[in-house]
This record gives sequence, C-alpha cells and structure tokens, in this order.
Amino acid sequence: MKPAPDQLLEIFRQCWSKDTSSKYTPENPARGQCGVTALVANDLLGGEILKTPVPTSEGGGPCPVGRAGPYHGATGSAN
Repeated sequence: MKPAPDQLLEIFRQCWSKDTSSKYTPENPARGQCGVTALVANDLLGGEILKTPVPTSEGGGPCPVGRAGPYHGATGSAN
C-alpha cells in the first residue's frame, strides 16, 4: 500500500538530518535533501525520476516542502 502525500511529508521530516545533508538546519530541514527525498519517494511510489536544471544562486534546484510547484511528485511530471 502506498503512503498518502501527508504521510510522505511526515516520513521525510522524520528522516531528514545533518547526516543526510550537510546543508540541513533545524530551521530548514529540507535544504539539500532533494536527491535522497526523490530516491525514497521513488522507492515508495514508483515512477521515473527526471532531472531538470533549475538556476539558483547555489546552482541546484529548489526543494519546497509542503508546497506544490510546476514540477513535483514521484514522476517529476508537470501538473
């Protein structure tokens, strides 16, 4: 059985730590967690992981928590 989206968010929040990303902070626990989060979501939900370059000041893509963007979900497909 696949977890519901709200369950996934709680799972991720429990798993994110300074051990899973050097950019982790208690104020922003999702920082730097995009790769590992995508892999866990893929394991739990299936689908295909797509990588798309997104320009930011840090050279990586944004990883908003609890907000849907133009690309999100286990497949990375546009909504």
